[in-house]
Amino acid sequence: MSFIALTLLAGLFVSAADERVPADRAPDFVPLGAYLSWERVGACAAASGIERWEDAARRLDALHANHVNLLWVTNMSEDDLPRLLVECEKRKLLLMPSMGAIEARVDWRWTEGSTYYDTAIPSVLKAAGDSKTLAGWVLSDEPEEKHFSRLETLRAKFRAADPARFCTSVLMWPQAPLVSEHAKLPVVCVDIYPFFGPDDPNGPHSDASSKGFYRGNAASWSPP
Repeated sequence: MSFIALTLLAGLFVSAADERVPADRAPDFVPLGAYLSWERVGACAAASGIERWEDAARRLDALHANHVNLLWVTNMSEDDLPRLLVECEKRKLLLMPSMGAIEARVDWRWTEGSTYYDTAIPSVLKAAGDSKTLAGWVLSDEPEEKHFSRLETLRAKFRAADPARFCTSVLMWPQAPLVSEHAKLPVVCVDIYPFFGPDDPNGPHSDASSKGFYRGNAASWSPP
């Protein structure tokens, strides 16, 4: 599946939270999924001379054929969410969207407290409807520690507005052990890339050193 950017979700860990409604609990399934940057669908479709949703259908068919049960999508468009939910449901795939409209790292959205999200959250909830295919909400993609208080603000807002779905965030490995001190996320996904290219400043390049980097960092963090 060369068109799938990166498999992940093997790094889902459960953190402590009050178990009062589903939004406070980790999901009751084992995710076997794939990561997809949604903006790449259109670019790849154009390169192949096909329509964007045809490209998306090919990807989803391949995931279904390979027994994947969850799709993690970044930079998700609110306008595309309803149709993607329908397409995922046809193939018995759950969806975890990282919505551009609710990304926590965007500074201007916090200039007046969190009032921006008082409109943005109801809007994405309306787009999602009551679909059981949407497993939960991704509040941010690789936030820094300075953004962690925002995650907790958004988690609380989503819990109040959508108590049937949990919230999570994907974190870079140095920040992952710290997030539970600031946000009551029932699930945390740790983003540990095991392989890097030549001269990449983010990690080692050789096969042996990349494996050691991945194993060492995975072992250094354990869920609270």
